Amino acid sequence: DDALLGAGYALSAAQEHGAETHVCIFCDGSAGYSSPGDRDTIVAVRREEALRAYAVLGLGPAQVHRLELPDFSANHHVGWRLPSGGYGALQTLVPLLRRERITRLLVPNGYREHLDHEATYDSGRYDGVQAGDPVLVDLGAPQPLRSVAIYAVWGDLSPEDALVQRADPQIRANRAIVADY
Repeated sequence: DDALLGAGYALSAAQEHGAETHVCIFCDGSAGYSSPGDRDTIVAVRREEALRAYAVLGLGPAQVHRLELPDFSANHHVGWRLPSGGYGALQTLVPLLRRERITRLLVPNGYREHLDHEATYDSGRYDGVQAGDPVLVDLGAPQPLRSVAIYAVWGDLSPEDALVQRADPQIRANRAIVADY
């Protein structure tokens, strides 16, 4: 639900202007239960909830991509090769960005809000750039990004924003600037 909460309006606006939108869900939702009895079924429940929620925005199942990383563990999967010898999120994310010809990314802010948000932020800003570079060409033809933007999932972009706002209430983190490129 993070992209829906933090970037839902941006996704809707992009679609209104003719953009094809996709969502990449990094984590499996395994920690999303509020009752111990839901522990064994929560991943399936969260998958179904996500599909229904993004369908409201007009995204079909082919536009909702999942990496299935364990909740509260995405930071252990950032990068290409892991210390364990396995592959990290880059191995899935770069081919996805190239295959879908993604040109713009919205990534959650990486500012001490949540471990998985920070990891997703890092993957977006690092792996996204790699999607356009002529490296790892066996993962698909390079597809350069035009921009990477950051959104706040739960609130302001950083805890210090509240301090800044007291000094100058006109400074807000939830404003967008539209500019020609």
